[in-house]
Amino acid sequence: TDLDLSLRCATEAVSAELTVYRNTVRDYIYADPTGDTDPSSGFAVYRLRQADATLRGVEVSCQAQVSPWLVLGAGADLVRGTNGANGRPLPLMPADRVRFSARFTGGAFGPLVNSYISGGVRLVAAQDRVEEFETTTPGYALAELGIGGEFPTSAGRVTFDLSAENLFDVAYRDHLSRYKSYAQNPGRSVVAKIAVPFLLVAR
Repeated sequence: TDLDLSLRCATEAVSAELTVYRNTVRDYIYADPTGDTDPSSGFAVYRLRQADATLRGVEVSCQAQVSPWLVLGAGADLVRGTNGANGRPLPLMPADRVRFSARFTGGAFGPLVNSYISGGVRLVAAQDRVEEFETTTPGYALAELGIGGEFPTSAGRVTFDLSAENLFDVAYRDHLSRYKSYAQNPGRSVVAKIAVPFLLVAR
């Protein structure tokens, strides 16, 4: 049996959503770590298996316009997967996560209009609800920062965005990574993006 329940609330200033689910999946296909290591590559060996499974979870998100120039957001999600054949946890289930964000918007800043500064934090719990040969992973916190805006031109507005993920270069391992036993996830990354109107390029 499957159960999905969603509640949504929206006003001019606040929007929120809560989803609760419980799904039973027949012949669920999953990659099961065997505990063995491939001698040529040194990587763990996984075996594809099938079993009836139950997935239960909760997702919640909220966004609030607390002032004309500030939007706050928050969210969380968790999922529990259980193998119906042996009652053990399913492998490669995501860890519980909570996230917070803030976006400050402004007017003109020099030649830049519709400028903004955004920031966020993602908190990920340790994942120790694992299968027999699966590796546990510790919790971690990641921060991100973004700035941007638009440059008016005669042919349209050029959009500029600069963002940094994993701002403090935290060493962490995503539980869903197949390489978590051998390598950490990427460190700090900075991305710059410029969107130019097509008419401006054509001229």
